[in-house]
Amino acid sequence: MLFRSEALEITRQIQSESSRANALGELASHLPPELLPEALEIMETFKERYYAAEAWFSLLPRLEELQVSFLSFAAILDTLAYQERSELIQNFPTMQTTLTRLGGETTLDRCLQAMAEVCNQWR
Repeated sequence: MLFRSEALEITRQIQSESSRANALGELASHLPPELLPEALEIMETFKERYYAAEAWFSLLPRLEELQVSFLSFAAILDTLAYQERSELIQNFPTMQTTLTRLGGETTLDRCLQAMAEVCNQWR
């Protein structure tokens, strides 16, 4: 665990946001639950939302472990919107447990329906 904590500290010190997002992405699946709050702290250091979104995609499989609030989840979704729409849509199933916890059983379906409506408007 000490190694992972040190790896997070090194990641925090990386100046390039692109490289920091990549490093955090590589670490995300290997972090024990007790180090996830440190990963969240690193997420807050991004100035460019594009790179924050890139890092968030790596943390999405761990989202429910973070037990984010509704407001935090809304902010995450807003940040994820800075990436390609197709990538966001592909990752929606990863967020199903959190969506259900925050909004109920039909939330994922309602979100996908709303996204389809928006896509139809752009045709």
